[in-house]
Amino acid sequence: IKAVGNPRTDLIINEEKLKESKESICSKHPLLKDKKKIYVYLPTNREYEDESKAFNPQLNWEELNDELYDDEIFILSRHPNMKEEYIKGMLYPRVKDYTVDSAMELLSVADVVITDYSAIMFDSTIMEIPMVFYCPDYDTYDCDFYLNYERDVPGEIIKDPNELLEAIRRAGENGYKESIKAFKEKEMGACDGKSTDRVVELIKDYLK
Repeated sequence: IKAVGNPRTDLIINEEKLKESKESICSKHPLLKDKKKIYVYLPTNREYEDESKAFNPQLNWEELNDELYDDEIFILSRHPNMKEEYIKGMLYPRVKDYTVDSAMELLSVADVVITDYSAIMFDSTIMEIPMVFYCPDYDTYDCDFYLNYERDVPGEIIKDPNELLEAIRRAGENGYKESIKAFKEKEMGACDGKSTDRVVELIKDYLK
Protein backbone atom coordinates (compact mmCIF):
# COMPACT_ATOMS: atom_id res chain seq x y z
CA ILE A 1 0.00 0.00 0.00
CA LYS A 2 1.42 3.34 -1.03
CA ALA A 3 0.44 6.38 1.02
CA VAL A 4 -0.04 8.86 -1.82
CA GLY A 5 -3.08 10.61 -0.37
CA ASN A 6 -6.62 10.99 -1.64
CA PRO A 7 -6.99 13.25 -4.71
CA ARG A 8 -10.44 14.38 -3.54
CA THR A 9 -8.87 16.01 -0.52
CA ASP A 10 -6.91 18.40 -2.74
CA LEU A 11 -10.14 20.38 -3.16
CA ILE A 12 -10.63 20.61 0.59
CA ILE A 13 -7.22 22.20 1.03
CA ASN A 14 -7.54 24.54 -1.95
CA GLU A 15 -8.36 27.99 -0.53
CA GLU A 16 -9.95 29.22 -3.74
CA LYS A 17 -12.28 26.22 -3.90
CA LEU A 18 -13.20 26.69 -0.25
CA LYS A 19 -13.97 30.34 -0.89
CA GLU A 20 -16.20 29.38 -3.82
CA SER A 21 -18.02 26.80 -1.70
CA LYS A 22 -18.59 29.30 1.10
CA GLU A 23 -19.89 31.95 -1.28
CA SER A 24 -22.17 29.39 -2.94
CA ILE A 25 -23.88 28.16 0.23
CA CYS A 26 -24.19 31.65 1.70
CA SER A 27 -25.87 32.84 -1.49
CA LYS A 28 -28.38 29.98 -1.21
CA HIS A 29 -28.89 30.50 2.53
CA PRO A 30 -28.37 34.19 3.39
CA LEU A 31 -29.25 33.37 6.99
CA LEU A 32 -25.74 31.95 7.39
CA LYS A 33 -24.20 35.38 6.91
CA ASP A 34 -25.80 36.58 10.15
CA LYS A 35 -24.61 33.70 12.33
CA LYS A 36 -21.37 33.78 14.30
CA LYS A 37 -21.46 30.08 15.18
CA ILE A 38 -22.47 27.46 12.62
CA TYR A 39 -22.80 23.86 13.83
CA VAL A 40 -23.04 21.19 11.13
CA TYR A 41 -24.41 17.74 11.96
CA LEU A 42 -23.38 15.02 9.49
CA PRO A 43 -24.38 11.55 10.75
CA THR A 44 -23.43 8.49 8.74
CA ASN A 45 -25.60 5.76 7.28
CA ARG A 46 -26.90 2.91 9.43
CA GLU A 47 -27.35 -0.44 7.76
CA TYR A 48 -28.09 -4.07 8.51
CA GLU A 49 -27.17 -6.84 6.07
CA ASP A 50 -26.33 -4.19 3.45
CA GLU A 51 -29.71 -2.51 3.80
CA SER A 52 -30.06 1.02 5.18
CA LYS A 53 -32.08 1.23 8.35
CA ALA A 54 -33.73 4.10 10.14
CA PHE A 55 -31.76 6.11 12.64
CA ASN A 56 -33.24 8.15 15.46
CA PRO A 57 -30.86 10.94 16.57
CA GLN A 58 -32.89 11.15 19.81
CA LEU A 59 -32.87 14.94 19.64
CA ASN A 60 -35.79 17.17 20.55
CA TRP A 61 -35.51 19.67 17.70
CA GLU A 62 -37.87 22.22 19.26
CA GLU A 63 -35.93 22.24 22.53
CA LEU A 64 -32.62 22.44 20.67
CA ASN A 65 -33.90 25.40 18.67
CA ASP A 66 -35.01 27.16 21.85
CA GLU A 67 -31.68 26.56 23.58
CA LEU A 68 -29.57 27.89 20.72
CA TYR A 69 -28.53 31.53 20.97
CA ASP A 70 -29.60 34.00 18.30
CA ASP A 71 -26.11 34.02 16.77
CA GLU A 72 -25.98 30.18 16.56
CA ILE A 73 -27.43 27.86 13.94
CA PHE A 74 -27.60 24.05 13.88
CA ILE A 75 -27.53 22.56 10.39
CA LEU A 76 -28.25 18.92 9.77
CA SER A 77 -27.47 16.96 6.64
CA ARG A 78 -28.52 13.34 6.27
CA HIS A 79 -26.37 10.70 4.60
CA PRO A 80 -27.58 10.17 0.98
CA ASN A 81 -28.82 6.67 1.86
CA MET A 82 -30.89 7.91 4.80
CA LYS A 83 -34.26 8.98 3.43
CA GLU A 84 -36.29 9.69 6.57
CA GLU A 85 -36.52 13.35 7.51
CA TYR A 86 -35.41 14.14 11.03
CA ILE A 87 -37.32 17.36 11.59
CA LYS A 88 -40.38 16.16 9.64
CA GLY A 89 -40.83 19.35 7.64
CA MET A 90 -40.98 21.58 10.70
CA LEU A 91 -39.57 25.09 10.34
CA TYR A 92 -37.29 26.42 13.04
CA PRO A 93 -35.36 29.68 13.00
CA ARG A 94 -32.14 28.12 14.33
CA VAL A 95 -32.34 24.46 13.22
CA LYS A 96 -32.19 23.79 9.48
CA ASP A 97 -32.06 20.75 7.21
CA TYR A 98 -29.59 21.45 4.39
CA THR A 99 -29.31 17.88 3.14
CA VAL A 100 -29.53 19.08 -0.48
CA ASP A 101 -26.25 20.98 -0.14
CA SER A 102 -22.89 19.33 -0.64
CA ALA A 103 -20.72 18.32 2.30
CA MET A 104 -17.94 20.49 0.87
CA GLU A 105 -20.18 23.56 1.06
CA LEU A 106 -21.32 22.74 4.58
CA LEU A 107 -17.79 22.18 5.83
CA SER A 108 -16.67 25.47 4.31
CA VAL A 109 -18.86 27.40 6.80
CA ALA A 110 -18.74 25.03 9.79
CA ASP A 111 -17.38 26.26 13.11
CA VAL A 112 -18.01 22.85 14.68
CA VAL A 113 -18.81 19.54 12.98
CA ILE A 114 -20.97 16.98 14.75
CA THR A 115 -20.66 13.46 13.39
CA ASP A 116 -20.50 9.90 14.66
CA TYR A 117 -18.75 7.10 12.79
CA SER A 118 -18.61 8.90 9.46
CA ALA A 119 -15.52 9.29 7.29
CA ILE A 120 -16.42 12.99 7.26
CA MET A 121 -14.18 13.13 10.34
CA PHE A 122 -11.19 12.89 7.99
CA ASP A 123 -12.35 15.83 5.85
CA SER A 124 -12.99 17.85 8.99
CA THR A 125 -9.55 16.91 10.29
CA ILE A 126 -7.84 18.12 7.12
CA MET A 127 -9.68 21.44 7.49
CA GLU A 128 -8.92 21.45 11.25
CA ILE A 129 -12.55 21.99 12.22
CA PRO A 130 -13.38 21.14 15.87
CA MET A 131 -15.55 18.03 16.15
CA VAL A 132 -18.01 16.42 18.53
CA PHE A 133 -18.79 12.73 18.09
CA TYR A 134 -22.47 12.27 18.91
CA CYS A 135 -23.17 8.54 19.25
CA PRO A 136 -26.50 7.85 20.99
CA ASP A 137 -26.44 4.31 19.52
CA TYR A 138 -22.82 3.53 20.38
CA ASP A 139 -23.70 0.43 22.42
CA THR A 140 -25.79 -1.06 19.59
CA TYR A 141 -23.84 0.14 16.53
CA ASP A 142 -22.93 -3.08 14.74
CA CYS A 143 -20.38 -2.05 12.12
CA ASP A 144 -16.67 -2.57 12.51
CA PHE A 145 -14.49 0.43 13.34
CA TYR A 146 -11.40 1.27 11.32
CA LEU A 147 -9.62 2.66 14.38
CA ASN A 148 -9.76 2.46 18.16
CA TYR A 149 -12.80 4.68 18.36
CA GLU A 150 -12.87 5.84 21.95
CA ARG A 151 -9.10 6.30 22.09
CA ASP A 152 -8.37 7.81 18.67
CA VAL A 153 -11.14 10.17 17.57
CA PRO A 154 -10.06 13.83 17.87
CA GLY A 155 -12.96 15.18 19.89
CA GLU A 156 -15.39 14.54 22.70
CA ILE A 157 -17.71 11.52 22.42
CA ILE A 158 -21.28 12.22 23.53
CA LYS A 159 -23.98 9.58 23.97
CA ASP A 160 -26.59 11.59 25.88
CA PRO A 161 -28.58 14.03 23.69
CA ASN A 162 -29.01 16.33 26.69
CA GLU A 163 -25.26 16.89 26.78
CA LEU A 164 -24.79 17.62 23.09
CA LEU A 165 -25.21 21.38 22.87
CA GLU A 166 -22.82 22.15 25.70
CA ALA A 167 -20.28 19.76 24.17
CA ILE A 168 -20.61 21.62 20.86
CA ARG A 169 -20.00 24.93 22.57
CA ARG A 170 -16.98 23.49 24.39
CA ALA A 171 -15.56 22.30 21.08
CA GLY A 172 -16.08 25.75 19.59
CA GLU A 173 -14.23 27.36 22.47
CA ASN A 174 -11.45 24.80 22.93
CA GLY A 175 -10.88 23.85 19.31
CA TYR A 176 -9.10 20.59 20.23
CA LYS A 177 -6.29 21.78 17.95
CA GLU A 178 -3.59 19.54 19.38
CA SER A 179 -5.64 16.34 19.12
CA ILE A 180 -6.80 17.26 15.61
CA LYS A 181 -3.25 17.97 14.45
CA ALA A 182 -2.02 14.69 15.95
CA PHE A 183 -4.86 12.77 14.27
CA LYS A 184 -4.17 14.56 10.99
CA GLU A 185 -0.48 13.68 11.08
CA LYS A 186 -1.20 10.04 11.94
CA GLU A 187 -4.12 9.36 9.58
CA MET A 188 -3.95 11.96 6.81
CA GLY A 189 -0.28 12.85 6.49
CA ALA A 190 -0.22 12.29 2.72
CA CYS A 191 -3.23 14.55 2.10
CA ASP A 192 -1.31 17.77 1.60
CA GLY A 193 -2.94 19.23 -1.51
CA LYS A 194 -0.66 17.33 -3.88
CA SER A 195 -2.30 13.91 -3.79
CA THR A 196 -3.54 14.13 -7.39
CA ASP A 197 -0.02 14.80 -8.67
CA ARG A 198 1.33 11.76 -6.83
CA VAL A 199 -1.46 9.49 -8.10
CA VAL A 200 -0.86 10.64 -11.67
CA GLU A 201 2.88 10.04 -11.37
CA LEU A 202 2.24 6.62 -9.86
CA ILE A 203 0.02 5.65 -12.78
CA LYS A 204 2.62 6.94 -15.25
CA ASP A 205 5.29 4.82 -13.57
CA TYR A 206 3.13 1.72 -13.90
CA LEU A 207 2.57 2.44 -17.60
CA LYS A 208 6.26 2.69 -18.42
